[in-house]
Order: sequence, then structure tokens, then C-alpha cells
Amino acid sequence: MVEEMGAEMGKPQNMPFLSRFLGTVVLASVIGGSLLSFEWIHAAGPPVVQVTPASLEMMRVLRDEHGLMANMVKAQLSTDRRN
Repeated sequence: MVEEMGAEMGKPQNMPFLSRFLGTVVLASVIGGSLLSFEWIHAAGPPVVQVTPASLEMMRVLRDEHGLMANMVKAQLSTDRRN
């Protein structure tokens, strides 16, 4: 009788659902964690980029565009509030 119980306990079909589910979750967590922690690409230093600062004229144009966009949004909001 003891031999029969030992043989039945080894079968995955007889394991409770929760036990199988938790085993699967643990296995997936271990595999996922190891894949996510693996360094896929060897990190090189940040790329060296030469950037030219914007001229005063371009900054003025940018401020003007931002002002126009802000005015347009305010006009749309006031129109929406009236309706």
C-alpha cells in the first residue's frame, strides 16, 4: 500500500492545481529573471556628439511658436466652454 501511494504522488496529474500552478509561476519567474538580468548588449560609453547651440534668432522663433500654440489652446478651451 505504501508503494502504491508513492507511485501515485509522483504523477503530475494527481498534484493539486494550485501546487502545479505555483510551480509553473516559480519556474517562469526564474527563467524571466535570468533573461532580464542577462546583459544582452555590452554597454559602451555614451556617444560623443558635437552640438551647436541655437542662435538667439532661433530661440526667438521658438518662443514665438510656443506663444502661438498657447494662444491657440486657450482659444479652443474658451470656445469649448461656451458650447
